[in-house]
Amino acid sequence: MNDMIEYIVKRLFAGIFVILAVTALLFGIMQLMPGDAIQLVSSPRVPAERIAELRAIWGLDKPVYIQYFYWISRIMQGDFGTSIVSGQKVLTLVMERLPYTLMLTGGALLVQYIVAIPLGLIAANRKNSFLDHSIVAFTIGFWSIPPFWLGILLMIIFGVWLKVLPISGYSGFKSVILPLMTISLPGLAGVLRLTRSDVLEVLREKHVETAYAKGMNKSSVLVRHVLRNALIPVSVMFFLNLPWTIGGSVVIETVFAWPGIGPLLWKSITSQDFPVVQGIVFIIAILTVVSNILGDIVAAFLDPRVRQELKGEVI
Repeated sequence: MNDMIEYIVKRLFAGIFVILAVTALLFGIMQLMPGDAIQLVSSPRVPAERIAELRAIWGLDKPVYIQYFYWISRIMQGDFGTSIVSGQKVLTLVMERLPYTLMLTGGALLVQYIVAIPLGLIAANRKNSFLDHSIVAFTIGFWSIPPFWLGILLMIIFGVWLKVLPISGYSGFKSVILPLMTISLPGLAGVLRLTRSDVLEVLREKHVETAYAKGMNKSSVLVRHVLRNALIPVSVMFFLNLPWTIGGSVVIETVFAWPGIGPLLWKSITSQDFPVVQGIVFIIAILTVVSNILGDIVAAFLDPRVRQELKGEVI
């Protein structure tokens, strides 16, 4: 247990470095954009002196590294800053929308795993059969479609032609279905292929042959001996996929006018509202680091071999 705690502490320090590197890189990229938010929201009639005064009030007249240092210092005090465009607190803006994003991305991940794991088990059990090839081709087909194009296609079919589902905004359970399908369908391929390959690997192990030799029926062997061991890397993948799913949902949320952080991030980038962009990226970076650490912890608890490797790494 002490080895695990020491490993987690090391990962936390590495995660802090990653967060600082990502935010610093973003800070520099945002500074390369022409103009700034003050110029975008100001009327052409506003005198140059007043614009300069506003830039000084917001600290935009200082060097980039000074601006970054001030921003990080406020973050450490729980102050994510204030939106230049709306004048609202960044943390308030993000927290109003983050639950909708987590609801959508969390639901999409659950759908992926609930559907892909049984399909992967069936495909592995019927290796090289027509059913195996059909399942793999079906999921890879969705994986190869650009998500935004898939979202528009689903909107046309279910919203315009069939008129059975709303195509934008949030108005209840029905409005979740189309964006959830758009995110989850392309992600099925990755989970299914990992489940299938792990099941095939476990099927070749000696303890599975021993179970068959003892007279256990095929379904019991697949569930109790094969799937149980094959789910270890799949379980870890769940946590590793969470931040990528959140990042990938930005475009989908914009397509469906979903009230998550995606449209807010896009609007803030186009209006060069630096504090909001930095706040959203900072929160996504934290979710990424935490998800990776949780994935490592789950792997260590489920797989004794990983615990042994961690012990050797710490030593």
